[in-house]
Parts: sequence; structure tokens; C-alpha cells
Amino acid sequence: MVLKDRIASLIIFGMACAGYFFSLEIPDKPARIPKTLLTILAIFAGILFISTFTRRKEPLEGGVGQEVNSSALLSKRLKVLSILVLTGLFIFGMPTLGFILSTPLAILGLMWLMGDRNKFRIAAVSIVGTLLIYYAFSYLLRVPLPKGFFQL
Repeated sequence: MVLKDRIASLIIFGMACAGYFFSLEIPDKPARIPKTLLTILAIFAGILFISTFTRRKEPLEGGVGQEVNSSALLSKRLKVLSILVLTGLFIFGMPTLGFILSTPLAILGLMWLMGDRNKFRIAAVSIVGTLLIYYAFSYLLRVPLPKGFFQL
């Protein structure tokens, strides 16, 4: 796991640096947010890389003398695949369904897949989260979001 974290941190750091390099071509004011986010990403990648040298080594599941539970591994892989499929459906379905309808459905599905079974919390986070994001983008940032079926 340590080697994978080191490789991932180096890849992420490289991508952040490349993104920062390409953002130098954008005028200063519009490039402020991307540069800030890419800098933060590079810092976190560096922290991850350094932490691979300082963390305590723990035995892996299924180490010597232990059998790997293949059904648990399959279950985790199916969960990851389900999340990827749901995210793809959200991205490609948003122009048709619109932001207001597709976002709470995506949040609901993601929360369910991640193991939350509290129906009130799922409904509250889906609805309130969608409304907050809609307000932030539509009114504060003045960025139009897809209306889908609700287009006038």
C-alpha cells in the first residue's frame, strides 16, 4: 500500500504542476481559483508522499497465513463500479433531467451506496445540498445550470 500511495502522490503532484503550468496562460484574475486549487492539490500530494515514510507499517489483510475473503473483495469492487456508473449516469443525464432533478437523485444513490440507510438524513442532505448548490451557482456565481425538462 505504501508503494501505491507514493506512486499516486507523485502522479497527482505531477498533474497539479502541469495544470498550474497551463494555467499561467490564463489572465491573472480568472486563473486565481485554478492556481489556488492546484497549489492545494500539490501540497496534499506532497503530504501524502511524506506520510508514506512516517506512517507505521501495518500488516495487510490476507497476509502470510491468512486467506483473502474473495466475496468481500468482490463486494467492494462492485460498490466502486456502482459508484462510477452512477456518477456517469449523473453526468450524462444532467442535460436531459436538469440539475434540480438529477442532483438529488445522484446524492441519494451515492449515500445509499456508501452505506447510509437513514432515510430522513438521505432526503435532507439530497434536497438541502441541491438547493444550496443551486443557489450558490445560480445567484452568487451567476453560472447557469442545466434546466432539462424544466426549460422555459
